Amino acid sequence: MKFESGIPIPQSFIEHQRRTVEKYGLLLPITPHELEDECEGDPLCEGALEDMLTYAIRYANDVWDMKLFEEKQSELSREDWQEQHENIDRNRSQLHNTYMDSIKILSRNMAKAEKNIDWMRALAPVGQLERATCGRFAIMLTYWISVNRSS
Repeated sequence: MKFESGIPIPQSFIEHQRRTVEKYGLLLPITPHELEDECEGDPLCEGALEDMLTYAIRYANDVWDMKLFEEKQSELSREDWQEQHENIDRNRSQLHNTYMDSIKILSRNMAKAEKNIDWMRALAPVGQLERATCGRFAIMLTYWISVNRSS
């Protein structure tokens, strides 16, 4: 299995993340390639991985769109900006929840198939997924995919 995203990843996101990675490093507990290798041959794991990576890219794009929107605050009236911001944030939050659910589904399927899920400790160090850590994971997965795969 080799995941190929049909979702475009903005060049401005890639450049921003490149600078972040140069400064702090690529903070990934596991790469998509390693996950693919671990899931290979198990249709449930492969499908769950594809879903998780798709949601990660969609979430990272939503975060980036929100950042770009926030930079335009002075271009809108306060009321219009607040209303649009609340709508964007609500949608982003719902997508984040779906993305976190997809991580749980992937790890459950991998555990049932007796695959290595040690990478989950980085996302859930106290036994429960940490929202911010999962968000960073989505952004780094998306950056890794943008650099290592055509998307």
